[in-house]
Amino acid sequence: MSRIVRSFFILSFFVFTSANSIPDRGRERIDIVFCLDLSASTNGLIDDVRDRIWDMINHINSYKPDPYLRIGVVAFSRPSFGSKNNYVKVISDLTNDFDALAYELNQLRPAVEKGDQVVGKAIETAVEQMSWSKGEGPIKVIYTVGNGRVDVGGSNIYRGACESAMKEGITVHSVYCRLKRYDSKEIYGWREIAKISGGEFFDLRLQKRAPQVLVSDDQQALYHLSQDLNDTYIPFGQKGIERFKMMKAVDEYALKSSPMDFQSRLFYKISDQYQYHQERWDLVDYLKSSDSDFNKIDAEYLPDSLKSYSADQLIAVAQKAKLSRNFIINKLRMHLPYNRQEIIVRTYREGNFYQADIFDQIVLRAMDGMAASGGYNTGNLH
Repeated sequence: MSRIVRSFFILSFFVFTSANSIPDRGRERIDIVFCLDLSASTNGLIDDVRDRIWDMINHINSYKPDPYLRIGVVAFSRPSFGSKNNYVKVISDLTNDFDALAYELNQLRPAVEKGDQVVGKAIETAVEQMSWSKGEGPIKVIYTVGNGRVDVGGSNIYRGACESAMKEGITVHSVYCRLKRYDSKEIYGWREIAKISGGEFFDLRLQKRAPQVLVSDDQQALYHLSQDLNDTYIPFGQKGIERFKMMKAVDEYALKSSPMDFQSRLFYKISDQYQYHQERWDLVDYLKSSDSDFNKIDAEYLPDSLKSYSADQLIAVAQKAKLSRNFIINKLRMHLPYNRQEIIVRTYREGNFYQADIFDQIVLRAMDGMAASGGYNTGNLH
């Protein structure tokens, strides 16, 4: 991908996120913010997050009733984030536009930077600058992940941030990234974060992964079906082409990551949480929306082959693509069944990986407990 195109995506990220947010339609909200230490001592953490993001999303989306899940990311401890910001940077506000979120995460390259770890300021930023859901009903949680002393800048900073989180109904889990052995001077503060804010303390080994669980062993067929599925998307509107390219880029990131990550990404794309929700840039989903008006489609932003089409002709093209998409999704369901997440959890539990010190397992174990306490049915996941 060229630098020009990459720069355009980055500059447009927040526009995409707000413009393509999926309405909640009365669903209960779950807000999760990852507060990530990206200093040299946690090199590899960003890989743990972006490589497992789709499986975490699929897992939480399987709760009943269907949650309205949003995820945000705050990063800290990189000098390139700037001293005036205490080396803290908002990577993404809370969003359910997970294509845009995943794209942005994949722009964060692993880097060996030694920055001041002002953990308190990172938590403070997560509490104050994220667009948290209002009221007491939503589940609101921060996973603060890193190592080092948490009292850099003064202990009042992290204590005050945790107390503010509690007042806003936000639970803060602390996840300590250990190196070769524990540092007793560091551990106390990380335990205090969880204690003050009503969360849990966890111990993480960076880039330790559970085994790949491949529900389908025909990766080649999945790849070709994925390409066929993408061919049914017809971009329109000022941001349509960019959104289409972003979707394909995120697919490629998952494919390069691992076979399981690619299957997780594809499972999400054929879910109800993704299908029917791209109506702002895809003609097929626009056709399905109740207020679609093909006379309003601006030909300037259509693919060249469709620029001269009338509204009726565009509807016919979208209807044909819709039939193709439904056919392809049904074929994909033969490889990626609805109970895929249950199969994965059962496999991990039988191998004692469900309780292991692995990033995604820590996140999901804590979320299952909070969701069950919050009235969700986690079924065979909990």
